[in-house]
Amino acid sequence: MQIWNLPDSFQQYEQRITSGVGIEVIHYQNAHEIEKANVQLDSNLLVLLLAGKKEVYAPEKKMRLQTGEGFFLSKGNYLMSEKFAEINRYESLMVFFDDQIAQQLSLMMLKNTGQPIESQRINSIKVASSEHTITFAKSLKNYFHQPLPVGFDEILKLKLQELFWLLCQGSDGSRFLSFLKNLQNKKALTLQQLMEEHYKEALSVEKLAFLSGYSLSTFKRKFKEIFQESPSRWVQTRRLKEARFLLQNTQKNINEVGYEVGFENISHFIQVFKGQYGATPKEFQQQT
Repeated sequence: MQIWNLPDSFQQYEQRITSGVGIEVIHYQNAHEIEKANVQLDSNLLVLLLAGKKEVYAPEKKMRLQTGEGFFLSKGNYLMSEKFAEINRYESLMVFFDDQIAQQLSLMMLKNTGQPIESQRINSIKVASSEHTITFAKSLKNYFHQPLPVGFDEILKLKLQELFWLLCQGSDGSRFLSFLKNLQNKKALTLQQLMEEHYKEALSVEKLAFLSGYSLSTFKRKFKEIFQESPSRWVQTRRLKEARFLLQNTQKNINEVGYEVGFENISHFIQVFKGQYGATPKEFQQQT
């Protein structure tokens, strides 16, 4: 299984700016689409999409992003897909920053904020397209085409801190503050939380193990200890349980329900539903 260790995998990348303050900037371009790559982040990451679309599978959620949007991720394991949009190119600005600089830049904000900070654990957060993010991306892109000025490390720190402040003052400021706070107090996601978030997704056991941060053998062992069954069996049972709920409580048809809970083949969905509940989805819906 190939794993992209970032930012180390960009060591020889031409469009790369490093610093002595724990910040690294990559102007990333790719002429090929990528599907669910295994990405291991050794630094925290800000990505702003300049062209194309992106999907990010974090342990606690999935994010879909369009050109102009962005996201923050804390260190950890993720699955990432890159897709083309209007042009056959994917392009983004990637800013890696370590825990020390994150703590340094966010400490004053966390102490002096007048906003409430959400208590939930947030390891990933989506950033809406705005004048602030566009200006930030353009200003950093310019440095790839000219000699770096004296004191550039301090410029990088100030630019990143300015973006932090602007995001804290935005409509989603409370969640962003929670993200910054979590960088200083990381908590692992439980397997129960991971599976509840992703059971509808078309993810292999190997991909789920990678997201969890465990090896495949350890993931299977821990899963069996917690759920008393295999991951594939648990996923099917959980999908069927959700399908039963939707059939009872919504007006969605059989195809809509099957696809929504994660079945890619409706004939298979009908077959396993009948095996579980003794009636086809249509019969079950008529009975209720």
